[in-house]
Amino acid sequence: MSVISEVVYGGRLEGVPEVARQITVYGTELRFKPVDHVGNASASTEEAEAVAVEIRQMVGGAWTDGRGDSRPLRQEDFMVVAPYNAQVRRLRDSLRAAGLTHVPVGTVDKFQGREAPVVFYSMATCRAEDVPRKLEFLLSRKRLNVAVSRAMCLAFVVESAATGVPRADSRADAADQCTLPLCGPC
Repeated sequence: MSVISEVVYGGRLEGVPEVARQITVYGTELRFKPVDHVGNASASTEEAEAVAVEIRQMVGGAWTDGRGDSRPLRQEDFMVVAPYNAQVRRLRDSLRAAGLTHVPVGTVDKFQGREAPVVFYSMATCRAEDVPRKLEFLLSRKRLNVAVSRAMCLAFVVESAATGVPRADSRADAADQCTLPLCGPC
């Protein structure tokens, strides 16, 4: 994704030509998915349910790989990442309830070195005051980079629409906090 190269690597990261062929019927790049919720610290049922709804709607949509071969998206073509284990459990429950038992879910650390055509990164926390660890953990540029760069085509950052937590595309104060310019609401 060009946004990862631009923000994290100062434009020095170049994709191989095959990457340009990868596309979904839903588009490419990085998007912000706001979800209304309050009072959540390390788990959000609202975000988990929103992710399940989005994936349910996207399964079966067309995706083209780096060789130029097209086929319908399967459950295994999605990856759902969260910063907290409590949110991983919540996401698994919502995906299971939606019949999406083959969608991989885990923390950033679990997916090092793995990729999927579509990735969702569920932030879970509602307000800066609710963050169970320091805000720098939640908005770490490195963690967000690993999470969204797992996407071969399309990545969604799913987070609270409430005020108080700097959006992932905000110009955060800490040097390591994410400053990803996102494409806008889904």
